[in-house]
Amino acid sequence: RGWARLHQSKWQESVEDFSRVVALDAGVADAYIGLADARHGQGELEAALIHLDVGIDVVMDQQWLLHNKKGVLLIKNEQWEAARDAFVVLTQQEDEEAQAEGYFSLGKWYQAKGDLKGAFDHWRKASDIFHIEADQHIELYCSEFVEQELRNKVDVASTKQ
Repeated sequence: RGWARLHQSKWQESVEDFSRVVALDAGVADAYIGLADARHGQGELEAALIHLDVGIDVVMDQQWLLHNKKGVLLIKNEQWEAARDAFVVLTQQEDEEAQAEGYFSLGKWYQAKGDLKGAFDHWRKASDIFHIEADQHIELYCSEFVEQELRNKVDVASTKQ
């Protein structure tokens, strides 16, 4: 119900629904994400970030979703350095899914900052960990870097012969 209300921009009702979920089971990552989205919808970025930080402290499984959401909300509010820091945390996790999402999100961060080479480098790292969307973004936005990568491989191969 909280998600339905969130999509209808019924912010306060959504906050109440997600708060009930947290009261029943504080380990549900999606409940903190819903709370953050609802608070952000109310124009309360700091409250949204507090919900995510509480979730990060409490949730055992899928914490990386909360770090990623934090970065996304920070980008929406043009808090670039804090957003980058949230994504970097993901790249340092043991879980490969979290690492891949961190590199992918950092690639999007670099893209938003107008640095396609930085975006390419991070999407390539995400792709190496098998992040599906990373390959799509590389194909869409970074063909010149892929071509350069291929030329470098050909040059290396020809010098070995």
